[in-house]
Amino acid sequence: SALEVFDAVINALGRHQVAVVLNNHTSHSEWCGGPDRNGLWYDPGSEIYTEEQWLEDWAMLARRYRNWPHVVGFDLRNEVRFCPWPFRWVTVSSWTAAAQKCAVRLKKELMEKMGLLVVERIIWPMQSCKAYVAEGVLLPKWKQHLIIGVHHYSWNGPGRYLAFGHMMNGCLQGCMKQFLRCLGIFSRENYGDMNSTRLEEVVYCQWAYLLQEDVCPVWISEFGTGPNEGYDLRWFRRFLKTLEGFEVDYAYWPLNVGPKPGCGGDESYGMLSKEWKPDWSDQRLDLLRQHGFLP
Repeated sequence: SALEVFDAVINALGRHQVAVVLNNHTSHSEWCGGPDRNGLWYDPGSEIYTEEQWLEDWAMLARRYRNWPHVVGFDLRNEVRFCPWPFRWVTVSSWTAAAQKCAVRLKKELMEKMGLLVVERIIWPMQSCKAYVAEGVLLPKWKQHLIIGVHHYSWNGPGRYLAFGHMMNGCLQGCMKQFLRCLGIFSRENYGDMNSTRLEEVVYCQWAYLLQEDVCPVWISEFGTGPNEGYDLRWFRRFLKTLEGFEVDYAYWPLNVGPKPGCGGDESYGMLSKEWKPDWSDQRLDLLRQHGFLP
């Protein structure tokens, strides 16, 4: 069964001394990213995958792996975002309330073995993390467990960002982009458009202040770039420089190589060689090393 395969993978990771954070990535088995039916942690148009079923699934996983010492945490949901397909914008949902409920269920199943509780901020519109760490929401009750998860790429940004806006460079596209931004429909800049000073200011206001003020840990659970010179890699350099000032942990996305689902090509952000080994000629590895993110 799928769960038996999952057991085998987690067991193999443990044998190789790799810690595991379980992640609820999608509800439907398809590539996700924009406004789509994977945007919420449940499917409001379905009687099968309700919020209660989501909670039950987490409870089942907690019971199943609570005695596996290398299963150290639970990332409750990947990239919660606007979910319009079809007509889901009429659904009023609170991600912070759902995270609270899930934390209670996990605690009930795990008892004294409660691990790390990773709560990702809403990815679109992307905001600061103040709602999650407000008094009485997830803190102070989960103080010893809570980690705020954030994702950063050159092509996303604060607020209602225009994904891949940097690729709209034609005369008509460029004018349309500026028009939409001037109207306030989309935010004025993505992370890749920001210079180093602006990027540091935005990062601090959104989540780095949590580290400086010792509120709770932050995990950059996704960030990455392609290997070639350009918009992506220039942002990557600025971002790594920004992170030097903060005590933050990260997970590069992704390590894997080979075909990217539904995209007609290989995973350009993949870090490993086709033999699944580090390619030390890759300048991304060199940059991570330079900035102290690799030994």
